[in-house]
Amino acid sequence: MSAHTKGRITFREDGEANLWHMATEDGRWWLALLSNGEQTSERQIANFRRLAACWNACQNIETEVLEQHALGVIAAGMSQQISEMTALLEQATHINPYGSVENAAVRDTAQTILSKYREEA
Repeated sequence: MSAHTKGRITFREDGEANLWHMATEDGRWWLALLSNGEQTSERQIANFRRLAACWNACQNIETEVLEQHALGVIAAGMSQQISEMTALLEQATHINPYGSVENAAVRDTAQTILSKYREEA
């Protein structure tokens, strides 16, 4: 299997009704876009920009990993981070509120966040 184009890409408007392109970091055309024979709509432009953003967000993830349901891997990592943050928030709810106004604010914020998280979970 050959390697894909490395690096970030950008979405560029060429100033014509239907011609747009994605360019590599050095400004070379990577992909030309001709949208369905109609005037390019704001929605199509938003889709092209999203495509470039997704490419850039995944640039250091191997294609095979993406193909093998990378979202599950990413979700597992996020689940670990959520667990760690929840533990910190739990600790913050035990701060003595009488020590200072800041302590009370931290405690109250932690309680609010935990309540919202538990309602959504």
